[in-house]
Amino acid sequence: MCCNGFMYTDGEETFDLLCSSITVPFIHGSHPHPLLYYNKRAYGESKRCQSCGIGSSLVLGCMKCNYYLDFRCATLPVTVRLDRYNDHPLTLCYGEKASGKYWCDICEGETNPENWFYTSDYGATLHVFCVHGNVRYAKPGGKIKDVELWFNNTSSRPLCKNCHFRCAAPFFLTKGNELFCSYYCLLRIRMRASSISSIVIRPPWVYMNP
Repeated sequence: MCCNGFMYTDGEETFDLLCSSITVPFIHGSHPHPLLYYNKRAYGESKRCQSCGIGSSLVLGCMKCNYYLDFRCATLPVTVRLDRYNDHPLTLCYGEKASGKYWCDICEGETNPENWFYTSDYGATLHVFCVHGNVRYAKPGGKIKDVELWFNNTSSRPLCKNCHFRCAAPFFLTKGNELFCSYYCLLRIRMRASSISSIVIRPPWVYMNP
């Protein structure tokens, strides 16, 4: 996770204060069993997060159920408030079976009800990414090395250089003259620049049309 605040370090691993506050076994409302800490170096493979679908080398999980959460999703707030919804708090839903289609109230794209999403007391549903973005608990205007974070509050949402979708999250990133919807897309561009991969891969949470 990208962080320029207080953090703990252990060799090559770094943990910000929020992640460091997690103790194991970790009890999470999305799963009936306690979650334990798993490291790719010890178990030989990355694990796919049940919430966002992204593989991670550091997760909290239940091997018996093959259920894993990365630290970013494990620390998502259960309740959040956004100015646009006034007195209607948003509650985190850990996915549900549904016969009809759900639509995100922010990006107007389809929401997979089996994935995690936020919902309001009057029925609105929102992608977790559209509520928090990929870079969370950060302040707009801040800079980490050569990457800057900006509020996405203009009338026309900018286009991401990697996935070519309009940025729906509260923030976007810039590196020089290049703009990205997420830290995920920034890393994809760096991989392509170093010839690790030439394929444009859209973030797993992208559902809307460009």
